[in-house]
Amino acid sequence: MKIQNKLLIIATTLFLAACGQIGDGSIGTISDFFPFGENTTLVMENEQEPLANHEIFTTHISGNRVQQHISGLNIAHALVLELDDGTLRQVFSFIDHPVFEDITDIQPNINWVILQEPLVLGNYWSTGDGDAISTITGIGAQVVTPAGTFSETIQVTTQFPNGDHVVTYFAVGHGIVYDSWNTTFGETVSSATSELVQVREGGMEIEIPVFFPAAGLETIEVEMMDITIYTNQDFPSLFTEVLQETVAELENVTVNNITVNRMEGFVSVDFSRNFLDINMGSALEGMLLHSLASTFGMFYRVENFHITLEGENYNSGHFYFGESDFIDVGSF
Repeated sequence: MKIQNKLLIIATTLFLAACGQIGDGSIGTISDFFPFGENTTLVMENEQEPLANHEIFTTHISGNRVQQHISGLNIAHALVLELDDGTLRQVFSFIDHPVFEDITDIQPNINWVILQEPLVLGNYWSTGDGDAISTITGIGAQVVTPAGTFSETIQVTTQFPNGDHVVTYFAVGHGIVYDSWNTTFGETVSSATSELVQVREGGMEIEIPVFFPAAGLETIEVEMMDITIYTNQDFPSLFTEVLQETVAELENVTVNNITVNRMEGFVSVDFSRNFLDINMGSALEGMLLHSLASTFGMFYRVENFHITLEGENYNSGHFYFGESDFIDVGSF
């Protein structure tokens, strides 16, 4: 009976599309129903699976691509979406840990079609990866969530080859505001829902560790700092402010550039040349360099740290770092 019902859903959808019962015209564009919003956090909650609660923040927008930061108790994803020729697709997914640097120009590692124009009842498309079929199965349904009631909506039903299906509601000006999915394991059918509970305006607030040499040079200490990240954040300026506020020796030093190489697992940071004007012996200098390695390495989740001064190799007389010389993160 379950199989028959699933086949009936698919057959009905295809019949409506083939017969032209698709509505009188498009109700808008993908940009209306999935805007690339700046400095806005969407808070989603899953009543059945609280561990799946998550927040969505746009870290970068570049041309027709947007980079999203997905965070939760056990969730740390980076997604890149692309809107091109009337199709919104996910082109990249990184699920190991947060990615704060701009990766909007990265080569795709996934092809998942989220929405496809025209946005009319009955329009359907292949999702690409996963071999599922998505269909616009409703327009203008009223969706009630803790974040508000939405009436300018489209309903998209995605049917997977194994019989699982997901129903997603997109609302004008917000994107996804509600979805529900049904999965089957043997004879067991389970369902869950996720809904928008809050929309927060402003930057994304996170806590980061900042390391610095302790007084007396006996050890390296750490202070947890609250920072706010905005869409298309200028991270060199942000870290200049954080370091000047926290690390006394760096009160006049600026961060010029930050480059992350995830393939080789390192972050390279370029500082102003007056870094060498700091009154320090080799002991303080060594601890300061290791402190910086831990601060940047742990923020970007890489194993090695490289330093330059205004684009040139670091050479203080005590320490020298060429192009292939690194400091291990957390090696103090």
